[in-house]
Amino acid sequence: MFKKIMASILIVFILFSFIFVPLFMVNGTTSGDFSIYSSDSVSLGLSKLRISIDEYKSQDQKSSYQIGTIMSNLLIMNTVGDSENTVFMKIGFSRNLTDRETSAIINFVNAGGKAVIADDTGYANSLSERYGVRYYGSILWDEGNLDPLYKDISFPIAHVRDPDISPTKDYQVVMNKPTGIAVDTNKNNIFVASVTSNDTFIDFNNNHRVDTKGDKAMSTPTIVRVNANSGGILYFISDPGMFTNAVYDTHDNTNFVLDMLHSLLPSGGRVIFDESGTSGDRFIYPVAKSIGIVGGIASMDMKKTESYSLIIFFIALVVAVAYLVSEKEIWIHKFNLHTFRGVKKIPSKEYVKRLYSATKMKIGLKAMLSIEEVNELPAEKLVSYVDDEDLKAFLTSPDATLKKNDIINILEKIKAMKK
Repeated sequence: MFKKIMASILIVFILFSFIFVPLFMVNGTTSGDFSIYSSDSVSLGLSKLRISIDEYKSQDQKSSYQIGTIMSNLLIMNTVGDSENTVFMKIGFSRNLTDRETSAIINFVNAGGKAVIADDTGYANSLSERYGVRYYGSILWDEGNLDPLYKDISFPIAHVRDPDISPTKDYQVVMNKPTGIAVDTNKNNIFVASVTSNDTFIDFNNNHRVDTKGDKAMSTPTIVRVNANSGGILYFISDPGMFTNAVYDTHDNTNFVLDMLHSLLPSGGRVIFDESGTSGDRFIYPVAKSIGIVGGIASMDMKKTESYSLIIFFIALVVAVAYLVSEKEIWIHKFNLHTFRGVKKIPSKEYVKRLYSATKMKIGLKAMLSIEEVNELPAEKLVSYVDDEDLKAFLTSPDATLKKNDIINILEKIKAMKK
């Protein structure tokens, strides 16, 4: 009983340490920034993007997309199959990519995969710089391409021209506080699809206002395409905000995104969104983190801290279960009278019933009979298996009222019975 209590306490401790504590320590919000499941138009929800892709049908009715998500660990990209028919979309960054995450995306592209990377922070540079592209990470204001609807230099119009998407269209895409992009002009596999006007200022001193002393007036790319040698394609976009619910259905934003996807997957395929960087719901995050750890195991590439934590968790759980669920032994191999302790605490008639059952169990051990077989024996047959006269009398009169001393006497004689 003591072991069961200790095991139960251990299991409660494990659940509290690995599930409930993380649940209330996560500093997430419920805004769902850059989440395809958030319908919020005030924050940075992407539900309109998801719905438009999910409902998309090409003009020839032969192309459609299946949407998938990565909840917590980008290393899963190492295991994505059918890369040539898959587009990976990473909209918005909340932290720098790790070296392993960068390698996972590069491996995917090297296998013929396509990727759309939208960032305005510079966190994506560990990936983009491998292809000759660098995000400035500071907001830009384009006074030469004002949107007549917003009339705000933070929401400029990007004129996107890409023959791979459409040989004739000039997409007017509304951006939402973008940054700029620098490209390596020595690389001939980079195509600049959109640039700002010459009246553009980039907030290099990050004082959030146009400052001719600290900011630089320049024309800068905002959307570039990289054709990898492996056949993979990457679009680097300097504004995740253009995908959000606030502006996605204005001007040509929706048409540009869907046409871009169609150019990448003309016969249809999968579109996988990375949701691991979204703030999401604070109650969903621990579950997503657990899924990410499982994904790390599947990819055989985990951080040491995650590995050690997981090992400790499983060892503790195995120990707890081992104590709680002890091995069930066949009753004929073992007889234990510990359950008959506490004469003072158990009513006399109930104790007599237990003694009667214990005697029959001891007879079963002696005669090599199962408990069912013993129960079917008549009283005269039962007494033939015992030598003690008191036990014989007890077996023939199991409903008799016994005093405390008689009960103790019967108990001792049951213990003394030979197998």
